[in-house]
Amino acid sequence: MKKVIIYQILFFGLIFVLLIGCGRQNIRPNISNEERMKAAEKKFNDGDYLDARTQFRIVILNSPGGSLSDKAQFYYAECHFKVKEYILAIAEYEKLIRMYANSEYVDDAQFQIGLSYYKLSPKPALDQTNTEKAMEEFQRFLEDYPNSSLVPKANEYMR
Repeated sequence: MKKVIIYQILFFGLIFVLLIGCGRQNIRPNISNEERMKAAEKKFNDGDYLDARTQFRIVILNSPGGSLSDKAQFYYAECHFKVKEYILAIAEYEKLIRMYANSEYVDDAQFQIGLSYYKLSPKPALDQTNTEKAMEEFQRFLEDYPNSSLVPKANEYMR
């Protein structure tokens, strides 16, 4: 009987140690925006979109209009896109275009709006409102950014 209890204690102790060791790496709350942005990008690149989204949002809120805000806004929208929250992604891409019109990410955001609507498009027998919106957004992209490297992809989706 005592051996069973000892084995149970050892087993649960081992499980506890493993769970603690596999815990998420937290980001300190008092780091600079640059450090937070690097940490968020690492989480994004590692596929941890939910934690990355939180960190990008903190960067956006800490320095609205700052030098990293447009990039953080773009990647914040990308996090929504990656987890298939296309409607939220569209709203965040549109916010980037509205608030940071001179950003280097504006053409990518416009393309991603079209792609988000494309991803929301249903089968041909159903309502094609999102398909029409995708076409409109890709057309807007092609007209506004004819020299973008994404033009061939936009044309492909238009077909």
